[in-house]
Amino acid sequence: MNEPTTDNHQRDPLFETDHLRDDFRGRTVRGGTITIAAEAIKFIITMGSLPILARLLSPDDYGLIAMVMVIASLATEFTHMGLSAATIQQKDITREQISTLFWVNALIGVVLMVTLAALSPVIAWFYKEPQLVNLTLALSLAFLIGGLSVQHLALLRRQMKFASLARIEITAAVLAVGGAITAAWLGAGFWSLAIMHLSRTFLILLGAALTTRFVPSKPTRATGTRAMLRFGFNLAVFNTLSLKVRDFDRLLLGRVLGSGPTGLYANAHSLLLIPLSRINLPLTLVALPTLSRLQDEPDRFRLYYKQGILMLTSITLPLVCFAATSAPQIVTVVLGDQWLDAIPIFIALAPAALAVSLEPASRWIFVSTGNTARQLRFGLIAAPFTLLGIVIGLQFGPVSVALGLGIALLLLRIPELIYCFRFTPGHWSDPLRAAARPFCAALIAGAPVLWFALAPPIELSHPAITLALQLAMFSLIYAAVWIALPGGRNELRQVLALAKDLKPAG
Repeated sequence: MNEPTTDNHQRDPLFETDHLRDDFRGRTVRGGTITIAAEAIKFIITMGSLPILARLLSPDDYGLIAMVMVIASLATEFTHMGLSAATIQQKDITREQISTLFWVNALIGVVLMVTLAALSPVIAWFYKEPQLVNLTLALSLAFLIGGLSVQHLALLRRQMKFASLARIEITAAVLAVGGAITAAWLGAGFWSLAIMHLSRTFLILLGAALTTRFVPSKPTRATGTRAMLRFGFNLAVFNTLSLKVRDFDRLLLGRVLGSGPTGLYANAHSLLLIPLSRINLPLTLVALPTLSRLQDEPDRFRLYYKQGILMLTSITLPLVCFAATSAPQIVTVVLGDQWLDAIPIFIALAPAALAVSLEPASRWIFVSTGNTARQLRFGLIAAPFTLLGIVIGLQFGPVSVALGLGIALLLLRIPELIYCFRFTPGHWSDPLRAAARPFCAALIAGAPVLWFALAPPIELSHPAITLALQLAMFSLIYAAVWIALPGGRNELRQVLALAKDLKPAG
């Protein structure tokens, strides 16, 4: 899909990437470190606010916002239209191309905003919740704001300016969470969650626009954007089918069981899967521009890919295992006693969390090599299968919905890997081999933690103390086993060698 630039293309630092090849390895590692650190900070902010908001708000409040967000999320990918990834993946771009894509994203944002606003009475009727009319009208503004920010954020990622992105997103998160807690304390109820979502979206747009200083020109035709639009459309449809269809769990629960059970499910879902998304996202944002720049160097492409998957799974797989073995303590400490009914849902979501932790293994290959058409074809098969798992589980309640979703996602992973690696560097077994070490180490570390949770050898006064001891035990055993497994010391030496790249060049 890569097209040559036009002859009259003026070299603009905002659109050039040749300079990134200097100290490419160092830029990649430093970018990954900054992005992961930023996501860790945002995760702390989000999870730090959750115990406060969960005690100020009720499951019904969370259920109402989840009902609207699940429908809005189905259209979210079309706000981006995959054009952020297209800008990052393209080898050469021009100001005219990005300006045209900016206006495309803006127009899509307006269309989606108007559409969601028009559907607000229908959404309220569907859920039998009159309060959703005004809530949907308010949240529809996020489509317009999000559409205006797509290309500004894509330019920052293309330039690997991860420190700037981190500052923008952390500032937005702090201010948005502060506004939500204040509103909830003043009695705003579910509106406090809407305030958090809208203010964060607006603050990210403001920060990205001020940082890039990119002012779009008028849209023009014949700028070479057709292939980028096709790439983006394929990616947007795939994400809607394969990634967003899983949101039907909350949509169907809201329709069948109402806001209370939906709120329990939504918070259990967020408590387990938000940490994974906070890890997957930054590594993906670093991996895609890195792998895209290495398309013509198969050996380096495969090396960077395997190192990225090892880093990813070394964090996500132990997180899933620890969460599953310490579920009662996590839910009690984070959400409070009023959310105890969410514990079995939280445990049942573990298979879905395992599948989500492996999701980037195929996504990185599809997108970085420009094969979003193949990705879409797989998504057309996977989406009905995922939906079937949710519908079957719905017959037995929220816990079964969580299990149905997880089983469906896990069964799709191997076929997806086999399909995505065809005609590309590497082999479908590469990510599985990279994940073997952290997977085995997590299972071994999880066994004593589960024993401690089921039959504690000592009585502890507070669940938080139990959770802290479980985390310390799991972390020490996991790290020791990770190194002790065959080849562990060699892997550790490679990690230590990579640390040199964290130092600024020159």
